[in-house]
Amino acid sequence: MKLFKGEPSQDVLSAFEEKTKKRDKQREKKAPRTVKQKREEFIKELYAASGRDVTSARRWASLFRQTWKWDDANERGRKSNSVSEVRALERGLEQAVKQVETPNDLNLRAVVGNLTLGATGVFAWFTLRARTQGFAPLETIEDAILSDAVAYSQLAGRTIKIRTTNRPYSPDEWARATYEDAHEHGKPLPAFNDYLAQMQDHLFDSSFEEKWVYVGVQLAGFLRYPSDLQREARFYADEAATLADKLAASSLRARPASPVSMQWLLEKSLKLGLPVPEIGPVGDYGAEDMAELAEGALWTHDPVSNSITVTARVAGEAAPITRHVRVLTLGRIGPQEIPQDYAAGWMQKSDRLPFPVEWAATVEIKELKSTKKEVESSLLTIRDQWDHYVEDHDMQPPPTLERQYDLVRQIDSDLDTEHGGVENRSKGWYRVALSADSIEQLDARTAEFASFYGEGVFSWIPKRGQYHNAREFIPGEPLSDKAHSRRLNMAFLAAGIPQGTAEIGDKCGAIIGPTAGNAARAVAWDMFADMERRHKSGLAMLVAGLGGGKTFLAAWLLYQAVLSGAYGVIFDPSDRLGRLAELPQLKDYTEYVNLLNGAPGLLSPFYVVAEPKRDWFESEDLYREAILNAREERRTLFTDCLRMFLSDQKAKSDNVATVIERLAELMPMEANTPPGMLFDILERIASNKEETTEDLLPEHRIEARNMLVRYRRLSRSAIGRLVFPPEGTPVPSQDQDDKRRLIIYTVNGIVPEDREGNSNLVSDRDRLGTVVFTLAAYLTQGQIYRAKRLERKVLLLDESSVLRSIPSGKALMDKSSTDSRKNNLRVLAVGQNVSQYADQTRTNALDNLVGAAFVGAMQGSEIGPALSLVKAPQGQGYEAIISSLRPAEDRRETNAGNTPVDDQLRQFVFWDGDGTERIFVDANGQPEFKEMAQTGPDQIRLQENAKRLAAAMEAAAESPATETPETGLEDSEAPRRLRRQPREEYSAAYTGEHS
Repeated sequence: MKLFKGEPSQDVLSAFEEKTKKRDKQREKKAPRTVKQKREEFIKELYAASGRDVTSARRWASLFRQTWKWDDANERGRKSNSVSEVRALERGLEQAVKQVETPNDLNLRAVVGNLTLGATGVFAWFTLRARTQGFAPLETIEDAILSDAVAYSQLAGRTIKIRTTNRPYSPDEWARATYEDAHEHGKPLPAFNDYLAQMQDHLFDSSFEEKWVYVGVQLAGFLRYPSDLQREARFYADEAATLADKLAASSLRARPASPVSMQWLLEKSLKLGLPVPEIGPVGDYGAEDMAELAEGALWTHDPVSNSITVTARVAGEAAPITRHVRVLTLGRIGPQEIPQDYAAGWMQKSDRLPFPVEWAATVEIKELKSTKKEVESSLLTIRDQWDHYVEDHDMQPPPTLERQYDLVRQIDSDLDTEHGGVENRSKGWYRVALSADSIEQLDARTAEFASFYGEGVFSWIPKRGQYHNAREFIPGEPLSDKAHSRRLNMAFLAAGIPQGTAEIGDKCGAIIGPTAGNAARAVAWDMFADMERRHKSGLAMLVAGLGGGKTFLAAWLLYQAVLSGAYGVIFDPSDRLGRLAELPQLKDYTEYVNLLNGAPGLLSPFYVVAEPKRDWFESEDLYREAILNAREERRTLFTDCLRMFLSDQKAKSDNVATVIERLAELMPMEANTPPGMLFDILERIASNKEETTEDLLPEHRIEARNMLVRYRRLSRSAIGRLVFPPEGTPVPSQDQDDKRRLIIYTVNGIVPEDREGNSNLVSDRDRLGTVVFTLAAYLTQGQIYRAKRLERKVLLLDESSVLRSIPSGKALMDKSSTDSRKNNLRVLAVGQNVSQYADQTRTNALDNLVGAAFVGAMQGSEIGPALSLVKAPQGQGYEAIISSLRPAEDRRETNAGNTPVDDQLRQFVFWDGDGTERIFVDANGQPEFKEMAQTGPDQIRLQENAKRLAAAMEAAAESPATETPETGLEDSEAPRRLRRQPREEYSAAYTGEHS
């Protein structure tokens, strides 16, 4: 119906009155009605005649209040200005227009494949491929926007609909995929099923969602065959296929919506604002199916309010769910830069909000000829106004007119010089739908949304007639009105980046936590996909400053991998992860070895290099080559260890170098070589009893004697005998225990020497520490190579930046990374000094070998190399993100006892080899692991106190005595430790409120 801007004429009123009388007589023949029913129906007809617009309805009602009054006998009769009659009519009008409506009068007639057919014509629907641009260079983002602008301009002359919605993240699908993957590639531990169940519950509680973006392209504005909709679909099949090919080849990467995607679109539109965990039967919809589709939701509507209420039953809920929904319309837009920032487009940025936001945009892509005509018309109008000021009145035009004149001239120039379609224009109507459990919460979210977009940048209007605005979210529904249209060029439209999201990782594997950037999406990482399917390096770097959570993250990844059946080895110099062996899930399958108490010869340079096995290699030649490489590696390691025991000045001596070379020639470089042979050979060299050393000079024999004395003295120490045990010590066995799935090696208390200092001032203990540190790392790697070659393996190297500073340690990490793919090995290298890995000016950089990286909070000069490690550009604002991953003022909380509690979710920037995103590390789904893996001294102290308290309480329960047991705790400590704070939603991360 036409909306009247003024009062209806008398002719219109008379025609309307005659029409309603005629309808009343027809209805009276069918069933008699009461006066009250006639009155309510008449008011409803007034409301319908006004086009369901509240303002027009009230204008009609006001006119009739002044002209007509109800009469029980005549139905309509004499004029009256009675106040009571006016108020009665007004109350009747309010009661009539407040009604329960379901969208059972859908304009949608049928759904065939990805085509929707209805009153608005025929639309072909496509899904856009999600685009991640986290930490991408601004030039890359700009190129993507311009490419999308060209893709949209190719749809000139058509109307498109952009629809964004969310689907719930399916923990069941993750659990199923992870279960199948683990059993296909290994034998998971018994606790694996419990782990999956616990993580499923945790993911369900977190309510993660995945973003889906639809684009509907109008093929026709009317139906050619309204009585045969299948024929209508066949008529446009070829055009839809051609359009699909064009969009698939464009930067939009659109593909026709599948039947499942169409079902999600329909149900999410009809159940607007409701959580829809699953959909109903999938298939086409005919005209007879529309009623069934529409009755799935109940919309309660009050035209004078600024929201609607949607009620529907959803899977998993016993009672219907109700949400209050408000539709906001985009109004005026302030000046914008393209791209606006490095984080998100103007449509994508709503994903950052901690509540769901759905978009529905109707956009008319103008043809260049039509756009040119509109611009020329505007230019002529402004010129006439300009001439009116300057020529007619000899006045300076106002600044606003000057700006309009310059803008139109610029647009006209752009249209003349640009031929790619980027500067073409569109006319669109942009709506967003917000939902909440209550009106109060909805008002708060509306205010937060408006504030988030900026009052002076984007204007959002909560229009009246919310029912009809909300219907625009349903495919096939027309615009409620043509007000608030926005004329945007293609570049600005594409800069919305509706398909932008925060996706990283895989659909199965270890759960790391949610993304922390543009949206909260669950992040799972298949740690072995790089080696098994993508043919990439298995080296993953984990770097952060002190207290950044890097060791916790590495342990969290390894814990999940071992549960799923992988073979794990940890090199933990500081013994911060030894308590993992106490976890019930790992206790029976873990071996904890403090190397300082290890068997003599355990760190022998010959033993720590694993002997290759024949079944590792495809041919005999490759196997023999591996044997030779292992012997050469033992030779290098053996000579390096001998030099490390000496000062730099002594080690660089030509005489000492000659003796070490002869030793390397005489020692068998086999895995079962007794290290004690060193003393016997040195004795023969010093005594000139070795035939192969007869050419040595007396000074060489003197050095051999000095070295013999020094190495024997070191072998008598508790640490030295690990490397060079006394003569006759048996070689440790290299047999692999199949039940053992995790080995933890620690050298707690051993620190390598400072390679930057004066080596002449370094003590024997420091030199011995360097040797032990290096050999322990090789022993760790050797345990990996003793496992089956294709078996999934994880090697965790803590404090790897220190290990990297040692020549043998550098070689170890290089070998681990280069061999990771053919040995199915994931290496987790943990360190603080990120420049050791990412600075390309250093000769020991590993940047080209890194397959994945996690960067935590860094400061100062380390930020640049950190950005390089995760493939992020420098000088474009990303430095602030790295430095703010763990804000100092928010990191520590203090409880009632003034004891710091460091329980905040750590943030990292994660590069998985393809994309980069900011993420949280969340192990709340495994509370036992989280408590055991805390490496801070305060957390360890509190855990020990809790154990003592529990033991004391258990003893008190078993004892008949009534005295209070002595717990050894302060009165304020026990309740403080045992009290757990509730875990907040992830939305708290955006406001700085962490638990």
